[in-house]
Amino acid sequence: MILACLAVIMMTAQAQKVTFFSPEFELGVRQHLGLDANVDVLQSQTDTITSIDLSGLGLRDIRDVVYLTAVEELDLSYNQLWDVSPLLSLDSLRYVDVSYNMLESVSILAMAQVDSMVLDVTNNYIEDFSYFFTPTLCWFNIIGMDLQLVKDAPYFDVYTFYAAVNEKGRNTLTYRGYTNMHENPFVDCNAMHRAAQLDGATRSVDVSGRLTGATLATLSNGVYSDSTWVLPAADFDVAPGASLHIVTGLPQSYDVVAAFASRGTTFVSGTDITYMAPITFVADTIFVGYSENGRMRGYTRYCLYTPGSHAVLSGDTNGDGMVDVQDVITLIDQILGKEPENFNLLNADMNGDGYTDAIDVVMLIDAVLGNN
Repeated sequence: MILACLAVIMMTAQAQKVTFFSPEFELGVRQHLGLDANVDVLQSQTDTITSIDLSGLGLRDIRDVVYLTAVEELDLSYNQLWDVSPLLSLDSLRYVDVSYNMLESVSILAMAQVDSMVLDVTNNYIEDFSYFFTPTLCWFNIIGMDLQLVKDAPYFDVYTFYAAVNEKGRNTLTYRGYTNMHENPFVDCNAMHRAAQLDGATRSVDVSGRLTGATLATLSNGVYSDSTWVLPAADFDVAPGASLHIVTGLPQSYDVVAAFASRGTTFVSGTDITYMAPITFVADTIFVGYSENGRMRGYTRYCLYTPGSHAVLSGDTNGDGMVDVQDVITLIDQILGKEPENFNLLNADMNGDGYTDAIDVVMLIDAVLGNN
């Protein structure tokens, strides 16, 4: 009986849902496990992680590492960390990269209970490493002690920079970064310059029109600092039950790290995506995320239609072949960010300016009422 009760307790613990404190940490774990945002993360899944890359996510707090009970290799570089004390809870940790953060001390790690640890501290603000030269339980190999920054020295880093399509169908450039320079940097896209604010928070700017491919870059004092490739949204024809091979055109240094379809099945190989259409469908959407050298760089979406079903029928926002009140409701839901099924941006863009807004709603209502 006792053994049976223990088994039930262990099974319950393994099935326990993980509730994260940091949404950025949760995103990194989901990307590692390949889990959609609508699927629960279970403790039994995080218990299996022995190596994970959480770099470039904008992390400020890592108390969620307590869920990574078996992790041995942990990459936390290019974040905004100022405290590494939660790492003391990891009994299996052997390698940790905290380079390019905001750390002023890592002395607490001298109390680690493991036998040995490789610690990369390059490009932080640490002045004192004396704790690591006294007898400790752990043998440390510290990388980058001599490569520390000074608070008043010019510093500029963009650790997340990507392009996406927002709920209004607009191309949006999103970035995170930090600088102590007095002169604001700029976001540059096809000779369009927008002032940027780098304070560690997520910032974004909209780009008018449709992007057919571009390279983005940040500038400070006229010097390019960081760049990323834009992967614009696109439409494809695919027959029910057939497969479609999508060549994204991303550079070789990039990888497609996520490709989730609403209805069909997707397979990723490097920068290419293979989509398997369901037996019966009219439209589907693939949500794509891509990275470069472990750093998330962008998100986009691909809309899939059965051949001939997405011929432009201005106002047919739900792709049912008719223009009626339901199309108005679908368009309004899309603008409000509700992501209605089978939304057709091409048909919804009534005035052809590349995105959907209140003007398109007014024009669609006129069309439904039979006005010109």
